Amino acid sequence: MVEPSTQEEMEIHERAMKHVREMGEERKRSSLKRRLMMRLRKDGYDASLCRSSWVATTEHPGGNVTIRVHEF
Repeated sequence: MVEPSTQEEMEIHERAMKHVREMGEERKRSSLKRRLMMRLRKDGYDASLCRSSWVATTEHPGGNVTIRVHEF
């Protein structure tokens, strides 16, 4: 998670952390990002899952999924 620097980023960060805490036992890793993204959307944010990939090495796994919240 990127350290928030603006007021808007801090609000989104606080909202995301609140949702993660509320998920409790349902925080199964495989669906955590998707559930968090959906909760942020319900809060009115333009959130999406972004997938990137590259050739895997012993030092770097071959991909990543992040949640992006876009400004309007």
